[in-house]
Order: sequence, then C-alpha cells, then structure tokens
Amino acid sequence: MNREELKVATERLKNFPRKKKFLIAIDSDGCVFDSMNPKQIVVFHAKIMDFHQLWGIESYLREVAEFVNLFSRMRG
Repeated sequence: MNREELKVATERLKNFPRKKKFLIAIDSDGCVFDSMNPKQIVVFHAKIMDFHQLWGIESYLREVAEFVNLFSRMRG
C-alpha cells in the first residue's frame, strides 16, 4: 500500500459510520486472540535466525524485526 492509498484508507476508516458502541474485528488469519507478539518473538524470529544463520546478531535482528513486524505504522 503506497502513501496515497494509506491516506484514502485512513480517511474511509475515520468516516465509517458508527452504529454500535464497540467494534469487534477479526484478524485476516481468522484469529481473535492477540497472539501476534508471541508468534513473532517466539516462533518467527527464531526461524529467521535458523534459516539465515543469524544467531550471532540476534539482538539486532530482534530489535529490527519487532519494529518492522509489530510496531511500524507501515507493517503488513
């Protein structure tokens, strides 16, 4: 998604007509539990380090991967 598409999507969400007090959203993989952090930190990061043999730079990889995959506004 480029910046213009992100702007349009953001505006559409801001202008979405509220019909209920709460919004319940289901993740694209059908998950209703907040399991993104454990999946990334415990499973995916270790697999990346195994596959690419990056255990020597584990702390750097985890710092970057956590930002990119969990906290960046442009993640996904």
